[in-house]
Amino acid sequence: MLEVDGFSWILFLWSNVQDHFNSEKLPVRLDKIAHANITWNTSSLRAMIDARVKFFSSNAFGFEGLIDPGLAKDQIFDELVSLSVSSPRELIKLLDIIVREHDARPGEKPLYLDQTSIDLGQDKYAKETIGTWFKEKPLQQVLRLGKTSFVNRDVQTIFKITDQGARVRINVWEDAGLVRQSGTAPSELGGKPVNRYVVAAARVERIILRELDTAVGAGAEDDDSEQMNLEDQT
Repeated sequence: MLEVDGFSWILFLWSNVQDHFNSEKLPVRLDKIAHANITWNTSSLRAMIDARVKFFSSNAFGFEGLIDPGLAKDQIFDELVSLSVSSPRELIKLLDIIVREHDARPGEKPLYLDQTSIDLGQDKYAKETIGTWFKEKPLQQVLRLGKTSFVNRDVQTIFKITDQGARVRINVWEDAGLVRQSGTAPSELGGKPVNRYVVAAARVERIILRELDTAVGAGAEDDDSEQMNLEDQT
């Protein structure tokens, strides 16, 4: 089919997939395939949402027309972009959930989307979509840690594991994209500063801060002592 004049496929792939297909195991000759990198910044996402809202409102209003006039609209939009990982599809899904949650509120509802509706929608979106982005085991571990900023000692204390076990566990979380290193912190034992880590995924951070899952802050499970031995041997 590729020999047919004027025939082609157009594929859209998440940028994080590129490194995977550039590996030795699955090499892709991008120098042989016409390709381009498409990125969305906040202003382009705002223009896209404004255009969609104007279309469905017969040009009556854009994004700002949906939001309570007393709220900081730009700040709210930035938060929505962060939660939806700057993805146009995810952002549309998030806004759809917010509107649905607003409509589902009992009693007389405000004319505009207020902070309550926006929070309800973001909470539901975070809970419903987080499982499609991260594997269950490392995600549950980060939720049970119950902190959005931590050091190795916190992981040792909460999960009752050794320093080596904590390092292995943090490395797994980093590889999964759940956490990232963010500077250093003074060591409780003195000496040189220790690495400080923060939750890297906005949805996970929201679930922890708003305690949207029963696992948040639950600490060690029964199998953590057995897992510690395996991690120490890694």
